[in-house]
Amino acid sequence: MKRVAAWMLCVLAALMPAAQAQTGKPIALPDVAKGVTLRVAYVHNPRFAPLPAAQLDDILAQTAVQLQKHMGLKVAFAAPVELPIIKVFAALSPRTAAQAESQRLDPTTNEFALERMAKHLLKDLQQEGELAAQKRFAASYLLQPPADDSDLAFARALVQTQQALLRNWQQLKGADGQPLIGVDRFNEYAYWNVLGSTALPYEVLVTNQLIASAEWEENSVHSAIRGGVSNGVTTQSRAGRFKLVSVLSTFPFLDDSPQTVQLRGGEVPPVVVANTYMAALLAHELGHQLLHLGHPFANPHCLMTPPAVLRFKQWLADLSPAQCALGSSRGNTPGVVKFASPEVMFR
Repeated sequence: MKRVAAWMLCVLAALMPAAQAQTGKPIALPDVAKGVTLRVAYVHNPRFAPLPAAQLDDILAQTAVQLQKHMGLKVAFAAPVELPIIKVFAALSPRTAAQAESQRLDPTTNEFALERMAKHLLKDLQQEGELAAQKRFAASYLLQPPADDSDLAFARALVQTQQALLRNWQQLKGADGQPLIGVDRFNEYAYWNVLGSTALPYEVLVTNQLIASAEWEENSVHSAIRGGVSNGVTTQSRAGRFKLVSVLSTFPFLDDSPQTVQLRGGEVPPVVVANTYMAALLAHELGHQLLHLGHPFANPHCLMTPPAVLRFKQWLADLSPAQCALGSSRGNTPGVVKFASPEVMFR
């Protein structure tokens, strides 16, 4: 997830005209004590390798195990429905698409744009909390160290890293010879973030689409150090059972291009192992949706602490429910994230 705090009520002014910005009541914390069944759609882009139905079934089955193990949640999944990605994006209203477009930023070397982006990112980092822990989280993966010890210098180093790696993502091409990002808007986080404005009746979207981009708002430390890649997204949904929808992108786990493999620390996992990684990441996203959890960066043993770059193997090895009980830190406390209602988010 790019930055769970990005959907708190205080950022609504960045997503709609000032005259319409409202706070309203946040989404209520779901009552899932007796268990829940979630609806699933597989959003397919034919320019990417398809995800076989049996593989998706395995990912979902393992996700249920991870949720029980780490959060004590009993979750089942309805049979997945396949949707073409072009149809999903076509359902966005022109107004909502324009809002998403205003948030995105093409890779740039313009120093004024980068400075503006760094200042926006610093606000996102401060809102996320545990800034010192975020600095430790990212330190080993910055392409250049911060110029000094200031928080703004850290944000600048993150932006420089994000932009350089995002330009690398631009070089990847699909089987059709076209770049994997930049041909359409399917790779843009800002657009995935508003898909819940449509009538999609699902709590889970799994896609083979690479989500890699940069935005003026809603950036994050963990997305920046992997070049703007989002492994998952959790955002508001008009038709979601709990008014939220969680997205899993399978691309970072299954792609074998040099760019991706390098960010995974050289690992090319077999499918059965990749499935376990994807299940843990989807469980992470559902922790946001079902318990409104945040990101406890100071504790690497928490499922809700994001993977560093794409080092899924190390991330999974570090996880320990016994060392990360619910409520043991602010980020791992149910209800810590105050999601704005979709009625306010998508006016």
